[in-house]
Amino acid sequence: MKKITQKLLILTIFGFGFQSSYATGISVFCQTTVTHLNLPAETASGVKLTISKVDATSMYVEIESANADAVDLLLVNNGSGAIISDPDVSVAGKIKRTLTWATPPADVSIELLWSKVSMPGNWMINTFVVPFDASCSGGTTDTQNPTAFTATKGAVTGSSVELLLNATDNSGSVTYTITYGTTTLTTTGTSGTQKSYIVSGLSGSTSYSFSIAAKDAAGNVAANNPIVVPAVTTAPVAVQVINFETFGQDWTWTVFQNGPGGTDFAGNLTTPVANPSATGINTSASCAKFIEDPTAAPWGGFFSDNIGTFTFNATNKIVKVMVYKDKISPFGVKFEGPSGNPAFEMLLPNTKINEWEEMTFDFSSKIGQTVKRLVFLPDFAGTRTSGGTIYIDNISLSDGLTADIQSTSADINAIRCYPNPSINILNVTAKSEISQVIVRNLIGQLIKTISVSAREKTIDLSDVSSGNYIVTVKLANGNLSNQKIVKQ
Repeated sequence: MKKITQKLLILTIFGFGFQSSYATGISVFCQTTVTHLNLPAETASGVKLTISKVDATSMYVEIESANADAVDLLLVNNGSGAIISDPDVSVAGKIKRTLTWATPPADVSIELLWSKVSMPGNWMINTFVVPFDASCSGGTTDTQNPTAFTATKGAVTGSSVELLLNATDNSGSVTYTITYGTTTLTTTGTSGTQKSYIVSGLSGSTSYSFSIAAKDAAGNVAANNPIVVPAVTTAPVAVQVINFETFGQDWTWTVFQNGPGGTDFAGNLTTPVANPSATGINTSASCAKFIEDPTAAPWGGFFSDNIGTFTFNATNKIVKVMVYKDKISPFGVKFEGPSGNPAFEMLLPNTKINEWEEMTFDFSSKIGQTVKRLVFLPDFAGTRTSGGTIYIDNISLSDGLTADIQSTSADINAIRCYPNPSINILNVTAKSEISQVIVRNLIGQLIKTISVSAREKTIDLSDVSSGNYIVTVKLANGNLSNQKIVKQ
């Protein structure tokens, strides 16, 4: 399990002049070694980067490690409005994503993030521009169409449909374009090998019609394009409440980074135990107990895979958990997905000591993402100074948002706090009007409250001490986002 990164490395790129370095039609990135922020000293981050045109409407970005430490994550952001495919890991040691447009731009803006097996966080190159027409093909022309193209329905749930795709092509890979309603998705598979692709984030008890086309890297299409696959999702099923009495009491929980020197051991977690205070909001008899070692890593915690594989949707998007802690500190909920899916987490400080408190974590921005591991970070301190005892109970996933904090994926994804880390100035931007920005430290103490009536605001942090903080951005429409920043 990868460590939780304490500091997100988001820095600005120095002037590279990428675009001007292209010869006409030839990509400057053809197995070209790049490093974090293009700094020569960052040799551990080195990857071989390829960016090349595929056909009249698409291009791909591919990385492989420049050393023995294999790559395990590739994120391509911005893309000038492109639809960005899932990671393609069909070639050992490489990760590729395809960018597709209805009408491609002349130049494409890309922000690149990647990590390797031994790296607990991400390296990156901030936004740079590449010509869409740049290619690594060397002028070779491929005119052979994909053959034996088939598309059928696989497993169906209340929020997802599995599509089984297969086609054969001389290039070794085939790109599938999946369209339903106003949504278009792309994924790439190995020639002659069945590709399982799960369309997630769907509504329960609903009929869908998926139109699927196959083409190769040169843009040659299968003769029987498109294939239409109908499917009806089952009735939605909410994840049961984990109450350690009737559900979850027999789950397997694994403790990590919670021992002397950071050694993992599971002796401090018992499920279930007696409720330490069966009063107030929690009168149940049993709960889970976690004793944190004083030498535990700041990101120490515990996880379970018994939650099974599920997809965040309109019904399952809000995580609620009751906590009983003996100190104020950030409590984190994290989800990890199947291989190739990025993990994501949310940290919020508790506000009560030695008393049950229900904490709410809004993952509306993750609707459509599939996960299979539930992780708790019960005391994510910036620096570990002591151990602690934490009880948890009644873990639920539901749509229990009230109107005043109702969030939408578009609103949340559009909220940005940058640069991060920040020295003295923090810029906050959003797609709609911002009403308030609140800065708190990691134990919940209020540092700043700024009233805003605009889509962007510059926050002066020159009077704020160096360290980690939680910035809450509230929009005029009631939506909000909590983001962790680092003040240098």
